[in-house]
Amino acid sequence: MSTFYAIDSTRVTHREYWWGTRSPLVIIGWLLKWLRIRIPGSTDDPNVDSTLPFVVESLPVEVASRFQPLADELTRLGFAEPVYHVIHDAGTSTTIYWATFRHQSGQRFARIHQRIWRHTQSVHRRAFVLFFTAFTDGAFVVSSSGKSDLDAPASIYVQRMKATPSVLWHAHERLAAAQWQKTVQPIRTREELLGISEQHHALLRDFHLARGVFRPRTVSEQAQVETFASTVAQAQASGLQHAEVLAELERLQTHKPGWGNAVILLLVSVAAFVAAGTAQQNWKITLWLIPILLLHESGHWLAMKIFGYRNLRMFFIPLFGAAVTGRNWNVPGWKKGLVALAGPVPGIALGVAFTLAGLITGHTWLKMAALLLLLINGFNLLPMLPLDGGHLLHATLFCRNRWLDITFRIAAIGGLLLLSIAGMGKFLMYIGIAMAVGLPIAFKMSKVTDALRRTMLPPPLPGEDRIPVASAQIIIGAVKAQMPAKSTNKSIAQLALNVFETLNARPPGVLGTLGLLTIQGGAIVLTLLCGFLLILDKHGGGLGAFASAALRQPQHTLDCGSHARWSGEAAAPAGPCNTTVTTFRRHIEAQGAFAHLTNQLPPTASLCLVGDSLLLKLPADDDASRERWFTELQKLSTNTFVALTNRTVLFSMMCIAPTASAATNLEEELRDYFHVAGLAEFIPPWAPTAGKAEFESKRLARRTWGQIDESMGKLWQSSDTKALKVNMAAAMRRGAQAEMERLSKEQTRMRKDLETQTYARLRAGGCDAELLDFHARLAALHYTNRIERASVVRQMAVRLGGVSSEDGDSAKPAPRYDATGYVVRHGLLLEMRWMGFKDATTGVPALMNWLCQKRCRNLKYDMHAGSSYVDDSDE
Repeated sequence: MSTFYAIDSTRVTHREYWWGTRSPLVIIGWLLKWLRIRIPGSTDDPNVDSTLPFVVESLPVEVASRFQPLADELTRLGFAEPVYHVIHDAGTSTTIYWATFRHQSGQRFARIHQRIWRHTQSVHRRAFVLFFTAFTDGAFVVSSSGKSDLDAPASIYVQRMKATPSVLWHAHERLAAAQWQKTVQPIRTREELLGISEQHHALLRDFHLARGVFRPRTVSEQAQVETFASTVAQAQASGLQHAEVLAELERLQTHKPGWGNAVILLLVSVAAFVAAGTAQQNWKITLWLIPILLLHESGHWLAMKIFGYRNLRMFFIPLFGAAVTGRNWNVPGWKKGLVALAGPVPGIALGVAFTLAGLITGHTWLKMAALLLLLINGFNLLPMLPLDGGHLLHATLFCRNRWLDITFRIAAIGGLLLLSIAGMGKFLMYIGIAMAVGLPIAFKMSKVTDALRRTMLPPPLPGEDRIPVASAQIIIGAVKAQMPAKSTNKSIAQLALNVFETLNARPPGVLGTLGLLTIQGGAIVLTLLCGFLLILDKHGGGLGAFASAALRQPQHTLDCGSHARWSGEAAAPAGPCNTTVTTFRRHIEAQGAFAHLTNQLPPTASLCLVGDSLLLKLPADDDASRERWFTELQKLSTNTFVALTNRTVLFSMMCIAPTASAATNLEEELRDYFHVAGLAEFIPPWAPTAGKAEFESKRLARRTWGQIDESMGKLWQSSDTKALKVNMAAAMRRGAQAEMERLSKEQTRMRKDLETQTYARLRAGGCDAELLDFHARLAALHYTNRIERASVVRQMAVRLGGVSSEDGDSAKPAPRYDATGYVVRHGLLLEMRWMGFKDATTGVPALMNWLCQKRCRNLKYDMHAGSSYVDDSDE
């Protein structure tokens, strides 16, 4: 008996892969080759030591009938006395049929060749013809009408043509005649024909052995082949139907790949995942995903191990995720449900713990890990196949009959396509398409399962997941009746096992189903809740700060365009005025009061409606009117106060910016304005003048001024200045006056040195020299030196947008929009605290309009009585 060799697909060349595929899908074969992953293979060159033991007297009837038309053509060309070979290799499930003819000239021989490989759907490869000429130097010239398969050694020249035997024969004759310098080896007898044929096979065999495409089978591989052949023989001897399918079934159930291959598969897939992820996204994110996916899949792996699954394998899928596979065809539905939950639920539990820890400690890495844990595991719990949540629902609800099953699969396909369209990734669309392609087979198998549920199949033994032979016979027959005739034995065996598994996966009862679904629903709710908290924390500048801001949010709403203004005939547009502020509980009350008062107020008054508030301006010297109308307004609302002409109206506001970038820009512009607003009357961003194009230079100058201010503010953050403050505090507690004076002088000197160094560093860095000079001059002047400070402020106001520098006519009073205050941003939430308006009737509506133009929403405000602040510009 001849020895068969294993076929190592990793040693096949890229060109030979292309011959076998001739489509872009060849890249898959190349990738497997690069990763050194072997796949089943079959070749036209017999992977056997010798072909002589496979000579038979005749071919099977069905093969002979397929060969007959070609044999008749060869007979007409002068070929006769065929020798037959049937070379069957159980290891590759391949059978090769040969009919080899000797030519009457004694100088050529021909062959009809057909290979049947039972691992593919196109089992019967077309029979084709080859013509051979052998030379005494051991070389061959071969003409073939078959498709290219494997390469040949240099001593065998092969020309391939898609042609009839007659055309191919004449082409071969011309090719052989071109080798006139060589001597043809004669073939006169049957024995010489077999010898020359074996000589040609030996050249191919040795060539493939030398390059590693053929290799001796290991003891384990040979034992598997012999077991398979023995199983087929026993089934046939026992009169069982579907003998070869039963053998494939046995091979699938007993296959036990080594742990070494599992480790290699995991490591190689991790490397491929990292490479693909790095090419598509930030490499740090890819490295974050690996431990999270390992945790997720380890949960599945552990659950499978506990429930008796065999041949467990974990691997990563580039650009998608990871997976665990295992075998157990006798698992009830509740165990399948727990296996599905064992991946995402521990990850979500850890994500919840990380969320709480991250929010409490503020550590960014904890919040990042929590977000990824929740995102990946929560997504996997979505109720659609092939996600874990879909497997749970299928195991508990939708496996009960074929109509539920097919409906659930169609819904899952639709969901995957919608998620892909929504931007969740193209890979979801590809999965949906693959599921759609498999729908017909899924429906047929569900139909088979439903039919077999009504049949009393012999149950497997407890704890045994092997399919009984009697059950296998019935299931295989039912599967074959639904599948195309060209289906392979291996595919039929795999489908039979799937049907057997579905029959055993009995869905849990009502309580079990409700329990599993409650766990799924609870995990999804926790994911959404923690995800909301993390997003709130990220976009709210810290959850604590955001919550604190939300608790102190103003009570009154400002709707865009909700303000109105009325002025009496003798009301001055600007000048010293007292402002009476009344705030109502609702806007409709404020509107009613506004309409009522405009018919009664004196001609020297002006009235402004802003949100829920009324702002009444009266001349500063008219104390009688102030007293009268304060009394009248207080009757309408007890939330009433008067801001005298030398006092401000304090205004607090919150709003939500449309985007993160808009919130940042608004915060920066407001902060830059507030940096200078306390120095003099500067044009605020919401004033009409600030909307002009030429004001942009003032805005940029303010940004620079703010950066200078911040740099100077950091002087007291150095370790030396902090240590000095600690020593001064200690000296003060001890009452050491002399030491206090010494430390104070040292502090002054240190501050001057640090300021000088900082100004020099900013100047060297290209900071605006003129603004640096203004800032240094202003910093050198004591706050009591008002005259000189005012002179410096007037000079720098030209650059920073002071009111007098813009108006050019200080004798003519103009509306005041300016305010003091500060701004705090919590993500999208902007909080403007304690803004002091000298003229709230113009400033507040202008601020509201400006924020509305910036598309801010949810504007809320409060107004308060101001302090005893006196504006220097009034003196």
